[in-house]
Amino acid sequence: MNQIAIGSYDPIGEWLVLHGEGIIAPFKQADYQPVFGTGEEVAETIQLSLEGTPNELAEGVAALETIRQRNLLYHQTGYPAPQCLRFQMTAGDGYYYCLLNTLEIQANPDSPQTRLTGSLLLTLHFTRANHYDADPVELPLTVGSVEDVLGGADLINHTDAHSGHVNSVLIKPGDFNTDLPAPLRLELINTNEAGVLHDAFVGIYHHPEALAERKLFCYAGDFSGGTALSVPDGVNERYLRVTWSETEWKPLGGWYFDSDRVKKMAGLSFRPVLRFYNMPANEDLYLRLNIQSGLKMLWEGESVYVDPDYGYVLFPPIQIPPNKLLNETQPHPLDLFLYGLHETDAAYTIDFDCLTFLPLEPGANFLAFYEIYEDGRLLDENFLNRHTANFSSNDEEIVAHIRQGAPLTLFPGHYHRLFVMVVDENNEMDIFRTFNLRLYYRPRKRIL
Repeated sequence: MNQIAIGSYDPIGEWLVLHGEGIIAPFKQADYQPVFGTGEEVAETIQLSLEGTPNELAEGVAALETIRQRNLLYHQTGYPAPQCLRFQMTAGDGYYYCLLNTLEIQANPDSPQTRLTGSLLLTLHFTRANHYDADPVELPLTVGSVEDVLGGADLINHTDAHSGHVNSVLIKPGDFNTDLPAPLRLELINTNEAGVLHDAFVGIYHHPEALAERKLFCYAGDFSGGTALSVPDGVNERYLRVTWSETEWKPLGGWYFDSDRVKKMAGLSFRPVLRFYNMPANEDLYLRLNIQSGLKMLWEGESVYVDPDYGYVLFPPIQIPPNKLLNETQPHPLDLFLYGLHETDAAYTIDFDCLTFLPLEPGANFLAFYEIYEDGRLLDENFLNRHTANFSSNDEEIVAHIRQGAPLTLFPGHYHRLFVMVVDENNEMDIFRTFNLRLYYRPRKRIL
């Protein structure tokens, strides 16, 4: 081990070197023997040898106690940066870090006597997550036909057949290297001159095979019911109008899922998001999605209320197919039907242009209480379990969103397609809203 250090993980953090290159008195060396554990957390110790004058020894102990107090305060939200151990295996190599959950300092029973002779033995008792993370590495992104984009990818708030209309990026397995699922850092910049970024929805699809851009979108032109109308500002320049009068659950139409689409979606969870071309006009409207094979019902989804103040509706999570596949043969095609219900005896109409299947494993929702204006950034740092917003050029950050969902990670050996959908201040998903996406990952390993 070339170096072991401890300190605050922040841009200006000062590191206290406990072992190896850069060590200064009173610290002499450290003995660290990682323990084996199968859980998410492990408890370990580091034996420290200190040598120096009584004042130097006292200063060394005080420095460790400061780090211990900062760790306590951080977990009580009273200190801004986590405390961690930093390891460097050989000179010139990168660092690996482990965030400290708990930290205690134990002195050797003979310490009162040995201090007088210029030596001290201490034991650091700590718990940490059962992995180590490296420094962040920017990911090259594939956007449409353009590969290896660095410095941020420009996206638009929908995907359709038009050139440049894409709200996802592809990450190829050869573009990152990690032993374990690796945490992502997401930077989403609002590039609209006149519009704010309010809420944001992010989902990552991962699979051993690459996913085509449009596999997780169901368009108006493919719907089996209603009337398709051509417009310049709809997804694929059209939207679907469906009108019905019945006051019972009514099948409004559906989309056909061929075997290949079913196979690519199998085993994962998605949140369907239906975008309305025109805001709903009624206050007693409900929708649900059912999975069918023709007229045979395979799975019935929960109903959702359609809020007339929102230009979209989020359905409960769904799996297609609703049961596990044996993967011995190609899966059967399926039909996804949209059902509607209203209580008033009158003709109801909904206009929509796209149903998106937003991946949930992993996925995250960012619900705003502060809006992000042009050039502002939404930051999601999954290594630190921290999400913030940046509104100025001096990199000062505040919490501006409620985050829902699991940490965003990359899985070794898989292709990943990361989708982003943003909502404006009017609770609408304007398809021409633009944003810039930049991604970093931290290589993660279990064994140093």
